[in-house]
Amino acid sequence: MNSLNKRALTPLDVLLLFQSEAGDREIEDILRQAGAVKAEDLHSLTEVVIAEERIKSTNNQINEQPTTNQARPRAAQLLDYFQYNHIKDSQSEVRNILLVVVILIATATYQAVLSPPGGVWQDDLASNSNNTASHAAGKAIMGSKNTAMYGLFLLFNSIGFFTSLMMINILTTGFPLRFELQLSIFALIATYDGCMAEMAPNKFLNRLFTIISIVVPVILSIITIVGRSILKGPRGGFSPRSQASV
Repeated sequence: MNSLNKRALTPLDVLLLFQSEAGDREIEDILRQAGAVKAEDLHSLTEVVIAEERIKSTNNQINEQPTTNQARPRAAQLLDYFQYNHIKDSQSEVRNILLVVVILIATATYQAVLSPPGGVWQDDLASNSNNTASHAAGKAIMGSKNTAMYGLFLLFNSIGFFTSLMMINILTTGFPLRFELQLSIFALIATYDGCMAEMAPNKFLNRLFTIISIVVPVILSIITIVGRSILKGPRGGFSPRSQASV
């Protein structure tokens, strides 16, 4: 019905090319009802048929293993259902999901700096004879009570914050208005560092947070490249050079 002649024309193309009488319209209707298409539509129709065959093949493979799925625990079946599937999950959908997740992480970690555990001092207090520790309004209470724990809190919070911003920068590669987006990310980092430094209860933590804000983004970029090369190198021939090219 849709065979091509030497001029790469289907029977319907030939009919439409030399159509002159009213009777040819009836033949055209008969051909179309039988599934005839023009040559320009034949390629797209073939792609649709191939895609349908792939879907049927995938469904048949799933349906051929009912006993195996039924024998597996319910938790394992749920894990298989929600985990990433390169066949049914498109890359654009995965990128959109990752963007939502990293934006939530960036929001949560930024909010944690603005409202640290225990809050901030509401007044100024100088040391007195009762051995009362001095504090200043706007400084983190946790930093005054437990300097080590507060330092660890901001260290790991900064790791989550800078990692999420790095992922946002990677996932939005090629987007329009990318310069404006990077400018907004830089401004967000500046306000984050300003909050850490301003809420530090002493000079030691102030200097520590300044070092963290400079060193952590650099270390994270190195760790991600090295970690990805270690995890994927033996299986996929991964190398830092290939990562740089990506």
